[in-house]
Amino acid sequence: MKTQKNNKNIFQICIGLNGDHPLVKKSRDKMIALNPDYNYTMITKEIDMDNFVKDYFLKSKNEEEKKWAEAYFKIPQVVEAATQTTVLCSKIDVARLMLIYKLGGLYLDMDTQFHYSLSKITKDKSCVVFIYNRSHGDLDPLAIDFCPDKFYCVKNNSVYKKAISNICSNIFSHIELDKPKVSQLCSFTGPAVINNTIKNICEENNYPLDYSSKPGKPSRINEKVEGADYTYKGDNFTFLLIHGASRCFNDNLYWDGKREHWNPNVAKGMKIRASKKKK
Repeated sequence: MKTQKNNKNIFQICIGLNGDHPLVKKSRDKMIALNPDYNYTMITKEIDMDNFVKDYFLKSKNEEEKKWAEAYFKIPQVVEAATQTTVLCSKIDVARLMLIYKLGGLYLDMDTQFHYSLSKITKDKSCVVFIYNRSHGDLDPLAIDFCPDKFYCVKNNSVYKKAISNICSNIFSHIELDKPKVSQLCSFTGPAVINNTIKNICEENNYPLDYSSKPGKPSRINEKVEGADYTYKGDNFTFLLIHGASRCFNDNLYWDGKREHWNPNVAKGMKIRASKKKK
């Protein structure tokens, strides 16, 4: 991987996806234009992602970082290959946090948009937790929740260090207890682990996140947390309400069929829509 700037990086991982689809490229170019002082890196091969983890974590002098790398390479032992890329997606879950933890900057999934100036929204912040209006229609039209696909921090940030540690603990515990392989990634290596880490940090420090999760209703964050300055182990972090659509490019990325979505139900729906589009 080419030389990175200090905390001024934007990372995306595009393995087996149609990252050059016109709509995807247009959105990406706009993001890059809004952040001319940031170095943009797209990882397009699994071997390059693996080599990053080897070079920056497995070879690290820090024993905890070495353990993280060991957990990353044990993912095939604990994740069920529900589709051809379920294991890959679980590895991406971990690698994306490792990228920003070690090098600093923004990571965003390929199927989302980000049309903001990082220099403006991250000023003097070591971590920005993105939240968005996740409309649930009549059930809750103003449901505000954690963004599952955008993460920002400076190098060695304590918030995302805790998130990585929690994910790796899940992996090692699964092996130690000899549990069946996991097919649902969200609460194992995915966004739910990150969200719960942040919720726990807020609860432990009496920060007013006001996260509610009632039976039959969507989870919701109090919108008043936006812009609040919090501190965790010497690092300051804040919440930012953004208006960038999540998962807006799913079909565009997967149309060519080179890579299935990790979720079998989503993959099935995409194949049906793709077959109709070709007719």
